[in-house]
Amino acid sequence: MRISVDILRGYHPGLPERVRDVRMLLDDIGIEVKRTELSAEGGERGARLGLELLANRGDHRCYLGIAREVAGRIGGEVRAPELQAGVWEGAHGAASVEVRIEVPEGLCYVGVPLRLTGAGDLPAETLAVLEAAGLKRVHPVVDVTNVVNLEIGQPLHAFDAAKVRGAIRVRYSGEGERAWPLFAAEPVALPAGLLVIADDEKVLAVAGVIGCEDSKVDAQTRDIILESACFDPVLVHKASRKLGIHSDASARFERGADPAMARTGVERAIRLLRGVAEQSGPAAVAQTWDGAQAVIPLSLRALGAWYGLELSREAVAARLEPMGFLLGAEEAGAAHTLQVTVPTWRRWDVRSPEDLYEEFGRASSYDALPAALPPVGLGAVPTPAERLRERIEAVLVGAGFYEVITDGFYGRGDLEPIAEALSLPADHALRVHVEMLNSLDRGWSLLKNTGLIQALAGLTESQSMQIEDHRVFEFTRAFHPDPSAPNGACRERPLLWALICGPERSADWAHRPGTNAADIFLMKGLVREFAAEAGVDLTLSPTGDRAGLPLADALHPHRQLQIFSGDRPVGVLGEIHPRLSKGRRGRPIYLELDIAALSPAPEQPVTLPPLRPWSERNLAFTLPLGMASAELLEAMQAAHTGRITPAHIDITDLYAHEEDLQPVRTLTTRLRYQNDDSAFSVEDINQTTKQIAAQTVATLSSKGVKLRA
Repeated sequence: MRISVDILRGYHPGLPERVRDVRMLLDDIGIEVKRTELSAEGGERGARLGLELLANRGDHRCYLGIAREVAGRIGGEVRAPELQAGVWEGAHGAASVEVRIEVPEGLCYVGVPLRLTGAGDLPAETLAVLEAAGLKRVHPVVDVTNVVNLEIGQPLHAFDAAKVRGAIRVRYSGEGERAWPLFAAEPVALPAGLLVIADDEKVLAVAGVIGCEDSKVDAQTRDIILESACFDPVLVHKASRKLGIHSDASARFERGADPAMARTGVERAIRLLRGVAEQSGPAAVAQTWDGAQAVIPLSLRALGAWYGLELSREAVAARLEPMGFLLGAEEAGAAHTLQVTVPTWRRWDVRSPEDLYEEFGRASSYDALPAALPPVGLGAVPTPAERLRERIEAVLVGAGFYEVITDGFYGRGDLEPIAEALSLPADHALRVHVEMLNSLDRGWSLLKNTGLIQALAGLTESQSMQIEDHRVFEFTRAFHPDPSAPNGACRERPLLWALICGPERSADWAHRPGTNAADIFLMKGLVREFAAEAGVDLTLSPTGDRAGLPLADALHPHRQLQIFSGDRPVGVLGEIHPRLSKGRRGRPIYLELDIAALSPAPEQPVTLPPLRPWSERNLAFTLPLGMASAELLEAMQAAHTGRITPAHIDITDLYAHEEDLQPVRTLTTRLRYQNDDSAFSVEDINQTTKQIAAQTVATLSSKGVKLRA
């Protein structure tokens, strides 16, 4: 939308003098200025602004609406344009125009007969509104309808009275009906159910979207019927999309027009047409707005808490009342609540107290509000195990280690090369894993029982990138088959592993890397520090008897140590076995330690998924608006299923649409069957699902529920 700064200043004289300040003001209140066009002389006078308007704010699409938003920020008076008095005198008498509304989506409709006098032209200030918007002149009456839309946001339309046959009706289009939209080369077929304006013979206009060629005003027109109305925004939006026609009127109506503005629009148009046309008969009123306005309770305490302010009624009124909101008296007994009456032009988008919060914040300027983080709790106190982990991490990081995160799974392809290199028997503990029977990828079918396999893979990748100083660690979990475990399948073991390969001392800003390679003694020193931090007694001794110590087989036979907590073995450290080091540079040192030895915490049992995956089926049902989805689910649960019953029924998708021009909802439901013992077949599941669908439709068919293919 293009506007003139000078014309806008006529609606709000308090507008800043500099165009740059006007632009910044509009940007700050949420009306984005995309471009600024100065006059040919390059001065401030005659400047125009190109605006990007919000999709839900139809009231912004006119000078009066923008002026109200400005007043909410800077205060001051909003000047409404002059109106013609006496238009509605005798409006309910014997009108020369008969108008009727036959559908509920026509909120109000009036028609006024005019006769061209031919005595003059539109004044320069009226034409300036058209020029600023970049609109061309068509006909004085048509030009005025465009001007009124730009000035106060009320779309109008003019019919050639000589081309209207009988009464004007607001109704739905019929099956096979045709219309000839303005600017179209020929008539087009209308979908049934569109909101149209018609006489006894033809469609005069698609309501809220566009007029028609066979009723338009032209150079031969002498008598005119000026219509002004307000239509349901959803129906206007649908008509515009179905016909592929977008107009200034549809842009206004589908965002929600002001139903109280229909009469005002006519009064403004007749005022602008003085000297060009005059009212030639009584106005016809089919329906006018009943004046009902929404009232929203607004708590001053809640609003103040939202923005971190102490607010009075006067402070809130200074922001909201210039934008048209009416604030009632403060009710101290109800948490200082105000009853806020919403103006008719905001009835479509202001419906809750939170909407009023937004209006107050935008009018106040978010930059002027105090910046504060929302109040939050302190959170849970770290457990002893968490505090110990932090201290151990500090020891490792201080020694130059980096924490890594590896997957909980790997595959036989990762395990077998290591097992074969070490000649491990099939029943060796390093080869025995908790295995997934239904893994989608066989490369991720084993739950890891040690960190060694992924530690070696990481070392290989680092050395391939010429990283010679490799120091990494991870806190993770290992899983070991154990039918006696609480979950009946495996025992879960929290562990810490670390691997170092490279110089004993890392390079830093003060030292070059050491010439000696890291060895088992460096890792032994870390274990001593862990014990000191944990306050436990850890001892190290050669791994003489390797029974119950499977990881020892993966380490150098003479360069490894076993870690004990009392008499219980809790870990091992040592140089990687030469067979596993083949192809890798240096002598990597590996450590694996049971964390429970440092901080004995209760283990959380693992609940395994079912042996076989769930069998799932989807059913989609079409429901009328207003029917609760819970009623559908209850009917599905109660449906007769024979010997098979779904374990779960839930909703996975909701789609609102039209069917036979009626708004409906389609719900997609998911039925999940558990079949661990293979008691029934796929055909059994399919047959059960069909029975549930048929029984559900039979139960709810009287309410309009249908199965959607």
